[in-house]
Amino acid sequence: MQTQPGEVFDVAKAERDITVLAASGDYQRTDYRLVRTPDGKEGLVFDLKEKTWGPDYLQMGLDFSADNRGRSVFNLKLVHNRHWLDNAGTEWRNFLRLGTSPALGTELYRPTSWRLPDGLSGFMAGSLSTQRRTLAYFMDPQGELAAEVERSITSYNLDVGANWRELGEVRLGLLDEAWRDGPTLTSADYTLSRGADAASRVARWRERGWRIKTVFDQLDNAFFPTHGWRVEGNWMQGRSLRRGDDQGPEGRVRHLELQGQTVHSWGTHTLNLGGRLGLSDGISPDIPRYGLGGFQMLSGYAPFQVSGQQIALLRLGYMVRLTDMALTRGLFLGSSFEVGGAWGQPEDVGRGKKRTGMSLYLGADTAFGPVYLAVVHSPVVGPTLMLFVGRP
Repeated sequence: MQTQPGEVFDVAKAERDITVLAASGDYQRTDYRLVRTPDGKEGLVFDLKEKTWGPDYLQMGLDFSADNRGRSVFNLKLVHNRHWLDNAGTEWRNFLRLGTSPALGTELYRPTSWRLPDGLSGFMAGSLSTQRRTLAYFMDPQGELAAEVERSITSYNLDVGANWRELGEVRLGLLDEAWRDGPTLTSADYTLSRGADAASRVARWRERGWRIKTVFDQLDNAFFPTHGWRVEGNWMQGRSLRRGDDQGPEGRVRHLELQGQTVHSWGTHTLNLGGRLGLSDGISPDIPRYGLGGFQMLSGYAPFQVSGQQIALLRLGYMVRLTDMALTRGLFLGSSFEVGGAWGQPEDVGRGKKRTGMSLYLGADTAFGPVYLAVVHSPVVGPTLMLFVGRP
């Protein structure tokens, strides 16, 4: 808490303290009031009510999407959080996702006593995660499906970092990732382009190095923001090593990932400008690292239909709040227009043909998460009707 005994009362400082206390997740109620002390002076009392449950917390979530082209995704998510493992405030977080894209992760997060100017406070974190998803790979986004690739990534991270007030965090750490790409369905064109033997073999490799990761989030809502901004960045540098005799990239690796958005509102009307950039040194152009496609990520294209070692996307969105409905915190009508593409080498980014997509949607912010009914369109694929429950 920034407010300390003996100081002159500062409304802004007390409000910041209340925000931090509420965001900790340990209290049912956070408030403050001015009182008269027994000796006739004025005093400040922070009125807190701790939660009657915990310190173990369990959250459940659901991701579901389907469209009129027969594509569907279903995931059930479980999150376990254990607060206050010690007096320093160490937390243990576990994540489980079951369904189309299974994942499992755990992180131990420990605040430290480091205190730097301007509200910077230190922490240490160690994490382990594994995930698997099936990627639909297109050699040409305007052509037919070339292959379905099952991609698995197991990651180990050890970080030191700093929180900057309520703005966000910066992490510096070591990274070790084991990658596996295994084609489960290949077309004749895919097989001919890589050779019959290469198309059927699994590619395995390991990436080791260090990273800098930052997240600054000032949006007022994760799904239907009306004001604020958010920036997330990740820089990784190290080496890629083949595992045994398997295929896979080998050599120096460098990756830069950036995404962000800024949101402004006028009454019930909201404009949202966002973008995403993924750059890699491209040591293996035949194995695309990044992909675009899906709702508001080149709407109309299938996820990963536009893929490569480099991607860039710019999105402009508009949303109007219609009304409040039962069981919702708002009903919204919105649209978006996106332009982007994928390339093999960093020097090629921005060159050649760009892909476009657009969407028109009706969304509701419900107690079960966001719900969207959308019509998405791209010049290549045409219009598609989609239904989302959960994060798109």
